[in-house]
Amino acid sequence: MDRLDGGVVALDYGDDDHAFRLTVEPVPRRRWAPDQPVRIGHVDGLDVDLVGITVDNFVHVQLTAAPTDERDRLTRSDTDAFERWAATARETQQDPPDQPARRLMRISITVRDNLGTVYGFRVGQSGGTGTEWEATQSFRPRPPAEVGELPFTLQAPGQPEVSVPVAL
Repeated sequence: MDRLDGGVVALDYGDDDHAFRLTVEPVPRRRWAPDQPVRIGHVDGLDVDLVGITVDNFVHVQLTAAPTDERDRLTRSDTDAFERWAATARETQQDPPDQPARRLMRISITVRDNLGTVYGFRVGQSGGTGTEWEATQSFRPRPPAEVGELPFTLQAPGQPEVSVPVAL
Protein backbone atom coordinates (compact mmCIF):
# COMPACT_ATOMS: atom_id res chain seq x y z
CA MET A 1 0.00 0.00 0.00
CA ASP A 2 1.37 3.40 -0.98
CA ARG A 3 -0.06 6.83 -0.31
CA LEU A 4 -0.67 8.89 -3.42
CA ASP A 5 -1.90 12.47 -3.35
CA GLY A 6 -5.33 13.83 -2.38
CA GLY A 7 -6.36 11.03 -0.02
CA VAL A 8 -5.77 8.27 -2.57
CA VAL A 9 -3.99 5.03 -1.72
CA ALA A 10 -2.50 2.59 -4.23
CA LEU A 11 -2.97 -1.10 -3.48
CA ASP A 12 -1.31 -4.02 -5.23
CA TYR A 13 -2.66 -7.49 -4.53
CA GLY A 14 -0.31 -9.18 -7.01
CA ASP A 15 -2.94 -9.34 -9.77
CA ASP A 16 -1.12 -9.38 -13.11
CA ASP A 17 -3.92 -7.48 -14.81
CA HIS A 18 -4.95 -4.91 -12.21
CA ALA A 19 -3.71 -2.44 -9.64
CA PHE A 20 -6.13 -0.71 -7.29
CA ARG A 21 -6.75 2.86 -6.13
CA LEU A 22 -8.66 3.55 -2.98
CA THR A 23 -9.97 6.97 -2.02
CA VAL A 24 -9.55 7.64 1.66
CA GLU A 25 -12.04 9.88 3.45
CA PRO A 26 -11.06 11.50 6.75
CA VAL A 27 -13.64 10.74 9.41
CA PRO A 28 -13.88 12.89 12.53
CA ARG A 29 -13.56 10.97 15.79
CA ARG A 30 -16.00 12.20 18.41
CA ARG A 31 -15.71 11.15 22.03
CA TRP A 32 -18.25 11.35 24.82
CA ALA A 33 -17.66 10.51 28.46
CA PRO A 34 -20.06 10.97 31.36
CA ASP A 35 -19.03 13.15 34.30
CA GLN A 36 -19.35 10.00 36.41
CA PRO A 37 -19.51 6.38 35.17
CA VAL A 38 -23.10 5.33 34.44
CA ARG A 39 -24.03 2.17 36.36
CA ILE A 40 -25.62 -0.33 33.99
CA GLY A 41 -26.13 -3.25 36.34
CA HIS A 42 -24.42 -6.39 37.58
CA VAL A 43 -22.82 -9.33 35.80
CA ASP A 44 -21.38 -12.21 37.83
CA GLY A 45 -21.44 -10.03 40.94
CA LEU A 46 -19.57 -7.19 39.19
CA ASP A 47 -20.84 -3.62 38.96
CA VAL A 48 -20.72 -2.72 35.26
CA ASP A 49 -20.38 0.93 34.21
CA LEU A 50 -20.60 2.80 30.92
CA VAL A 51 -17.50 4.99 30.78
CA GLY A 52 -17.46 6.33 27.24
CA ILE A 53 -18.63 6.32 23.64
CA THR A 54 -16.53 7.02 20.58
CA VAL A 55 -17.99 7.60 17.12
CA ASP A 56 -15.74 7.24 14.09
CA ASN A 57 -16.12 4.54 11.41
CA PHE A 58 -17.98 2.61 14.11
CA VAL A 59 -19.95 3.47 17.22
CA HIS A 60 -17.82 2.13 20.11
CA VAL A 61 -19.35 1.67 23.57
CA GLN A 62 -16.81 1.34 26.40
CA LEU A 63 -17.69 -0.54 29.57
CA THR A 64 -15.74 -1.32 32.71
CA ALA A 65 -16.18 -3.30 35.91
CA ALA A 66 -16.09 -0.95 38.89
CA PRO A 67 -13.41 -1.70 41.50
CA THR A 68 -14.91 -3.88 44.23
CA ASP A 69 -13.82 -6.75 46.48
CA GLU A 70 -15.56 -9.16 44.08
CA ARG A 71 -13.62 -7.77 41.12
CA ASP A 72 -10.38 -8.22 43.08
CA ARG A 73 -11.34 -11.81 43.92
CA LEU A 74 -12.18 -12.60 40.29
CA THR A 75 -8.93 -10.96 39.13
CA ARG A 76 -6.93 -13.29 41.40
CA SER A 77 -8.97 -16.31 40.32
CA ASP A 78 -8.59 -15.49 36.61
CA THR A 79 -4.85 -14.79 37.01
CA ASP A 80 -4.41 -18.17 38.73
CA ALA A 81 -6.33 -19.93 35.94
CA PHE A 82 -4.16 -18.26 33.30
CA GLU A 83 -0.94 -19.19 35.14
CA ARG A 84 -2.08 -22.83 35.39
CA TRP A 85 -2.83 -22.77 31.66
CA ALA A 86 0.57 -21.24 30.84
CA ALA A 87 2.33 -23.91 32.93
CA THR A 88 0.62 -26.73 31.01
CA ALA A 89 2.77 -28.63 28.53
CA ARG A 90 2.29 -27.27 25.02
CA GLU A 91 1.24 -30.57 23.53
CA THR A 92 -1.66 -30.87 26.02
CA GLN A 93 -2.46 -27.16 26.23
CA GLN A 94 -5.97 -26.16 25.17
CA ASP A 95 -7.33 -22.66 24.54
CA PRO A 96 -6.37 -20.11 27.20
CA PRO A 97 -9.00 -19.01 29.72
CA ASP A 98 -11.18 -16.06 28.74
CA GLN A 99 -10.08 -12.57 29.69
CA PRO A 100 -11.86 -11.39 32.87
CA ALA A 101 -13.70 -8.59 31.02
CA ARG A 102 -15.30 -11.11 28.66
CA ARG A 103 -18.15 -11.16 31.21
CA LEU A 104 -18.96 -7.54 30.27
CA MET A 105 -19.87 -8.60 26.75
CA ARG A 106 -23.13 -9.94 28.23
CA ILE A 107 -24.41 -6.36 28.48
CA SER A 108 -27.04 -5.88 25.77
CA ILE A 109 -26.66 -2.60 23.88
CA THR A 110 -29.07 -0.99 21.43
CA VAL A 111 -28.16 2.09 19.39
CA ARG A 112 -30.85 4.20 17.71
CA ASP A 113 -31.20 7.55 16.02
CA ASN A 114 -34.05 9.81 14.88
CA LEU A 115 -33.66 8.69 11.23
CA GLY A 116 -34.40 5.03 11.96
CA THR A 117 -30.89 3.84 11.08
CA VAL A 118 -30.37 0.19 11.98
CA TYR A 119 -27.14 -0.22 13.96
CA GLY A 120 -25.75 -3.72 14.24
CA PHE A 121 -23.10 -5.20 16.48
CA ARG A 122 -19.92 -5.78 14.49
CA VAL A 123 -17.06 -6.53 16.84
CA GLY A 124 -16.16 -6.62 20.50
CA GLN A 125 -12.98 -6.49 22.50
CA SER A 126 -12.52 -7.41 26.12
CA GLY A 127 -9.55 -7.44 28.44
CA GLY A 128 -5.86 -7.60 27.82
CA THR A 129 -2.79 -6.68 29.79
CA GLY A 130 -3.54 -3.53 31.75
CA THR A 131 -7.17 -3.52 30.59
CA GLU A 132 -8.40 -6.68 32.32
CA TRP A 133 -11.74 -5.12 33.22
CA GLU A 134 -12.44 -3.05 30.10
CA ALA A 135 -14.67 -4.09 27.21
CA THR A 136 -15.79 -2.37 24.02
CA GLN A 137 -18.72 -3.27 21.81
CA SER A 138 -18.65 -1.71 18.34
CA PHE A 139 -21.59 -1.09 16.01
CA ARG A 140 -22.04 -0.12 12.35
CA PRO A 141 -22.83 1.95 10.39
CA ARG A 142 -21.29 5.27 11.22
CA PRO A 143 -24.19 7.63 12.06
CA PRO A 144 -25.37 9.83 9.18
CA ALA A 145 -24.05 13.41 9.36
CA GLU A 146 -27.49 14.87 10.13
CA VAL A 147 -27.88 12.81 13.33
CA GLY A 148 -27.40 15.06 16.36
CA GLU A 149 -28.05 12.55 19.13
CA LEU A 150 -27.72 8.80 19.62
CA PRO A 151 -29.96 7.29 22.28
CA PHE A 152 -28.36 4.16 23.77
CA THR A 153 -30.17 1.47 25.73
CA LEU A 154 -27.99 -0.82 27.84
CA GLN A 155 -29.15 -3.77 29.89
CA ALA A 156 -27.45 -6.28 32.14
CA PRO A 157 -29.06 -9.75 31.99
CA GLY A 158 -32.37 -9.81 33.88
CA GLN A 159 -32.11 -6.19 35.03
CA PRO A 160 -33.83 -2.93 34.07
CA GLU A 161 -32.75 -1.06 30.95
CA VAL A 162 -30.62 2.06 31.30
CA SER A 163 -31.14 4.78 28.67
CA VAL A 164 -28.31 7.17 27.85
CA PRO A 165 -28.77 9.92 25.20
CA VAL A 166 -25.48 11.07 23.69
CA ALA A 167 -25.22 14.34 21.76
CA LEU A 168 -22.90 14.16 18.76
